[in-house]
Amino acid sequence: MQRVDQLATCGMVAMGKNVAPYEFMKDSQKFVDVCYARWLYENGIESWAIDRQEWGFVRRVPTEGEHKTIFKTFARRTPQAVLNEIAVFAARTTGIV
Repeated sequence: MQRVDQLATCGMVAMGKNVAPYEFMKDSQKFVDVCYARWLYENGIESWAIDRQEWGFVRRVPTEGEHKTIFKTFARRTPQAVLNEIAVFAARTTGIV
Protein backbone atom coordinates (compact mmCIF):
# COMPACT_ATOMS: atom_id res chain seq x y z
CA MET A 1 0.00 0.00 0.00
CA GLN A 2 1.26 3.48 -0.83
CA ARG A 3 0.02 6.97 0.05
CA VAL A 4 -0.61 9.01 -3.11
CA ASP A 5 -1.56 12.57 -4.03
CA GLN A 6 -4.17 11.61 -6.61
CA LEU A 7 -6.37 8.61 -7.36
CA ALA A 8 -7.89 7.45 -10.61
CA THR A 9 -11.58 7.98 -9.94
CA CYS A 10 -12.48 5.36 -12.54
CA GLY A 11 -11.04 2.62 -10.35
CA MET A 12 -11.29 3.77 -6.75
CA VAL A 13 -13.41 2.88 -3.77
CA ALA A 14 -14.52 5.41 -1.15
CA MET A 15 -16.87 5.59 1.79
CA GLY A 16 -19.78 7.95 1.15
CA LYS A 17 -18.49 10.54 3.63
CA ASN A 18 -15.27 10.75 1.58
CA VAL A 19 -16.98 11.55 -1.72
CA ALA A 20 -16.80 15.18 -2.83
CA PRO A 21 -20.14 16.97 -3.10
CA TYR A 22 -21.60 17.56 -6.53
CA GLU A 23 -21.36 21.35 -6.17
CA PHE A 24 -17.58 21.05 -5.78
CA MET A 25 -17.19 18.63 -8.70
CA LYS A 26 -19.75 19.89 -11.23
CA ASP A 27 -17.30 21.93 -13.37
CA SER A 28 -14.50 19.35 -13.39
CA GLN A 29 -15.23 17.55 -16.67
CA LYS A 30 -12.04 15.94 -18.03
CA PHE A 31 -10.08 16.63 -14.82
CA VAL A 32 -12.26 14.93 -12.21
CA ASP A 33 -9.27 13.13 -10.67
CA VAL A 34 -7.50 16.46 -10.10
CA CYS A 35 -10.54 18.18 -8.65
CA TYR A 36 -11.32 15.24 -6.37
CA ALA A 37 -7.70 15.08 -5.18
CA ARG A 38 -7.85 18.75 -4.26
CA TRP A 39 -11.11 18.23 -2.32
CA LEU A 40 -9.57 15.32 -0.40
CA TYR A 41 -6.49 17.41 0.40
CA GLU A 42 -8.54 20.41 1.55
CA ASN A 43 -10.59 18.11 3.79
CA GLY A 44 -7.59 16.33 5.32
CA ILE A 45 -8.41 12.95 3.78
CA GLU A 46 -5.45 10.80 2.73
CA SER A 47 -5.47 8.70 -0.44
CA TRP A 48 -3.95 5.24 -0.59
CA ALA A 49 -3.23 2.98 -3.56
CA ILE A 50 -3.06 -0.79 -3.39
CA ASP A 51 -1.33 -3.24 -5.69
CA ARG A 52 -4.27 -4.41 -7.78
CA GLN A 53 -2.53 -7.62 -8.87
CA GLU A 54 -1.57 -8.56 -5.32
CA TRP A 55 -5.12 -8.03 -4.03
CA GLY A 56 -6.86 -9.33 -7.19
CA PHE A 57 -9.01 -6.20 -7.09
CA VAL A 58 -10.27 -3.76 -9.75
CA ARG A 59 -8.82 -5.47 -12.79
CA ARG A 60 -8.21 -3.61 -16.03
CA VAL A 61 -10.91 -4.13 -18.65
CA PRO A 62 -9.35 -5.10 -22.00
CA THR A 63 -10.29 -2.91 -24.96
CA GLU A 64 -9.85 -3.27 -28.67
CA GLY A 65 -8.78 -0.71 -31.23
CA GLU A 66 -7.98 2.96 -30.96
CA HIS A 67 -10.09 4.91 -28.49
CA LYS A 68 -10.28 8.59 -27.73
CA THR A 69 -9.09 8.89 -24.17
CA ILE A 70 -8.97 11.90 -21.88
CA PHE A 71 -5.18 11.69 -22.07
CA LYS A 72 -5.16 11.81 -25.85
CA THR A 73 -7.75 14.57 -26.14
CA PHE A 74 -7.07 16.73 -23.07
CA ALA A 75 -4.31 15.80 -20.61
CA ARG A 76 -1.49 15.51 -23.12
CA ARG A 77 -1.50 19.32 -23.18
CA THR A 78 -2.86 20.00 -19.71
CA PRO A 79 -4.35 23.50 -19.49
CA GLN A 80 -2.72 25.92 -17.05
CA ALA A 81 -5.89 26.11 -14.93
CA VAL A 82 -5.66 22.36 -14.30
CA LEU A 83 -1.92 22.60 -13.56
CA ASN A 84 -2.76 25.29 -11.00
CA GLU A 85 -5.24 22.90 -9.35
CA ILE A 86 -2.59 20.17 -9.21
CA ALA A 87 -0.09 22.58 -7.61
CA VAL A 88 -2.42 22.95 -4.59
CA PHE A 89 -2.02 19.33 -3.46
CA ALA A 90 0.79 17.71 -5.47
CA ALA A 91 4.02 16.40 -4.00
CA ARG A 92 2.77 16.16 -0.44
CA THR A 93 3.49 12.45 -0.16
CA THR A 94 6.86 11.45 1.17
CA GLY A 95 7.23 7.90 -0.02
CA ILE A 96 6.10 4.32 0.36
CA VAL A 97 4.59 3.16 3.62
